Amino acid sequence: DDLVPGPDAGLSSSIEFVDGGPGTLYFATAEGLFKTTGFPGLGTTVLVDPAATVTGIQEMELFGSNLMFQANDAAGYTNGGIPVGIELLQFNGTQIVLAADIRYGASSSSPKGMTTFGSKMYFQANNGISGTELWSWDGVMAAGTDLNTASSSSPVGFYVHSGKMFFSADVSNAIDTDIGRELCVHDGTTLTKIDLWPGPANGLGTIPAFTGMTPNKVCFLANDGTTGTELFETDGTAANTINCVDLQPGTSSGGRYILGVN
Repeated sequence: DDLVPGPDAGLSSSIEFVDGGPGTLYFATAEGLFKTTGFPGLGTTVLVDPAATVTGIQEMELFGSNLMFQANDAAGYTNGGIPVGIELLQFNGTQIVLAADIRYGASSSSPKGMTTFGSKMYFQANNGISGTELWSWDGVMAAGTDLNTASSSSPVGFYVHSGKMFFSADVSNAIDTDIGRELCVHDGTTLTKIDLWPGPANGLGTIPAFTGMTPNKVCFLANDGTTGTELFETDGTAANTINCVDLQPGTSSGGRYILGVN
């Protein structure tokens, strides 16, 4: 379909598509949020909410029957009459609405990394008080978890495998001491922090490259301070989180590439 009639481009090279269920895709352009069944020329690509004043849609995630996202410009959306910044929005099948104003007022919480796990959607956001932390959305309300009481934990790399969610975050321990960016595992009830490189050094980077290798194990890139950045595996417990391959013996790093499974 010609979304923008004439020679101008209707889609950007970095367009994001989201599976909306059997035979349906969602995508966003400068014109707004679209839904398509993938049959050009039959009028099956439509702007889902022509009345919505939303542009710069990013970080889309289908959560149940709702499409969740953030938008760089949500002009006209307010919380109690107060304009909002970049916040969590949703398309509920009929219209685009404000889901949660995590950072009240015109400032932005900038939710990112939306990932569905179990009955909730997890992401990072900044409420202006605790910094950029782990947040969840249950379909009704958003709730935050402060993983680093000293500063922002900035969780990234959310990866779901075998009933657990793995991610990287700059966390603090039980006595509020920053232990660096480390492996975090959520089983839906308990969140475990695994300190691979003891002390404040970072055991994980911001691109941990999680990859499910067996039904109950995940491989990723990490540094325990002894091996350099190498290939590690975990079942989600500290006891079974180990360096499985030391490609470059010693403290030199051998694991420098994104993992993948054919």
